[in-house]
Amino acid sequence: MLAQILLPMLFDRFPNMSLPDPEKVVFRGFGFRGPLSLPMTLN
Repeated sequence: MLAQILLPMLFDRFPNMSLPDPEKVVFRGFGFRGPLSLPMTLN
């Protein structure tokens, strides 16, 4: 899966990345469920 490759690479490259407001993340979908947007803060 793309997420199994991409997400670890992102976290390795940006170890201080954070999600500013997790309560605002909206998930949608049935077969392919995921967030509509995922705004991150890079420190």
